[in-house]
Amino acid sequence: MKLFLGLFLFLNIGIVSCQTLISGTIFDEKTNEPLEGVSVYFDGTTIGVVTNSKGFFELELDRKIKSALVISYLGYFDIVTPNPYDKEGWKIYLREKAFALQGVTLKADPFTREEKLEAFKAQFLGTNKNGQSCKILNEDYIHVAYDVTTNQLLASSEVPIIVNNKLLGYENRFSLNDFYIKFRRKTLSTFAIKETYYEGTSFFIDKQKNNQKYLKNRNDAYEGSILHLMRTIRIENYENEKFYFFRGKAQLQPNSHIEVVKRGDYAKVIFPDFILSIWFEGRRSEIIKKANHLIIDKNGNFSPPTAVRFNGDLGRQRVGNMLPFDFLPKE
Repeated sequence: MKLFLGLFLFLNIGIVSCQTLISGTIFDEKTNEPLEGVSVYFDGTTIGVVTNSKGFFELELDRKIKSALVISYLGYFDIVTPNPYDKEGWKIYLREKAFALQGVTLKADPFTREEKLEAFKAQFLGTNKNGQSCKILNEDYIHVAYDVTTNQLLASSEVPIIVNNKLLGYENRFSLNDFYIKFRRKTLSTFAIKETYYEGTSFFIDKQKNNQKYLKNRNDAYEGSILHLMRTIRIENYENEKFYFFRGKAQLQPNSHIEVVKRGDYAKVIFPDFILSIWFEGRRSEIIKKANHLIIDKNGNFSPPTAVRFNGDLGRQRVGNMLPFDFLPKE
């Protein structure tokens, strides 16, 4: 099975030592009335607030975060600001969505909503222990459809999908921008999946902060994850982080085959043209190059998300394995 990860559309989380204040007021574009309860958060992190009765928000940061700021409110189009620091006292106007039937008109398919929803959840949350520990709290809002002409399962949601991760102790509010599963034939069988793709923005709420049990689970989820791999590649610390690379059965020195050019907090990475096998503590994965290069930031986020394709262990990791970009493993 092939997986394209499109989770992070913007470069996230670089840290500069300073005291930073981001503030603003959010209005309805049509009425100019302030909007209360709007979510304002940095994509892929635990850092966020909601607006008060006057539509006002304030984020006081002890470090400057190089992340997209997401403004999200039920019934309105999201706004994503790649650089929220370029001015003070933001005035933001949200446009209300015109409610209509979701998706496109498709031919009747042989699958029930329950069957399609189960297939969606398996590929969205994952089927490993982290994925299986997750529960979607608002799945009634998820629209699923099967296109029999292309053998694709499509999914969308007008509201953020609220995922309660019992094993990791996070609530992940995932705004789904795109999701599809391509099958080799008209089926929902896992064995017939050609490709899975999803993208969006996420906000984490830490439900178990400083709980040692959950800290261990988070460390375990981090070990050998895509986040762990990308951080390792950026600093080229392969042996200490226990990643081993192969071409077929021949072990490689990654420094000789993965080109890393560091530029400040970011690194430009060029993978080899051949399929790169990776072993981490007995778990095998593959990285397949799909673009000339990608950029990895200080905290392990990479862009564009379609620059590489993952197979094997990394290809099976889903939202159930996600950790915030401000997560740091604890000793």
